[in-house]
Amino acid sequence: HFNNSLQYFVMYEGIEPAWNEMSRAMENGDSFEHVLDAHDVFLSSIVRKSLLHPECAAQYRLLEEVLHVMFRFRSAHENLERNLLKADAQLSSRLGVLAIQIDTITEEYNAVFRKLKQNLSTSTETPTSSSLTVELVDMMAQ
Repeated sequence: HFNNSLQYFVMYEGIEPAWNEMSRAMENGDSFEHVLDAHDVFLSSIVRKSLLHPECAAQYRLLEEVLHVMFRFRSAHENLERNLLKADAQLSSRLGVLAIQIDTITEEYNAVFRKLKQNLSTSTETPTSSSLTVELVDMMAQ
């Protein structure tokens, strides 16, 4: 769900509106310089809204942490499922270890998510960038 929300945010809250704005600016332009300027604004907008701008570095690092924890969670979940299917004599001890891993990773995810929300609430970014980032965090919480 998180990956879908992140992809939706980047595509429909970041790239698509920036594309529409660039298209309008190009239609109203009267020179090649105007087209280049519109394209520069487009690129700047999508870099910022994709959290790739240097001002968004802290949020980007936290997003990487969230994705890393999610990957580890998925891996632990797949290991758990594999062990359930094998159903061998050592299953109960393996399940205990995997359950502990899942609990630990879940706690890490929650801690990283809280750090991200706290960082966003104290961020000194521009209001537009900050509000877009808050929208992303709200989508992640779903």
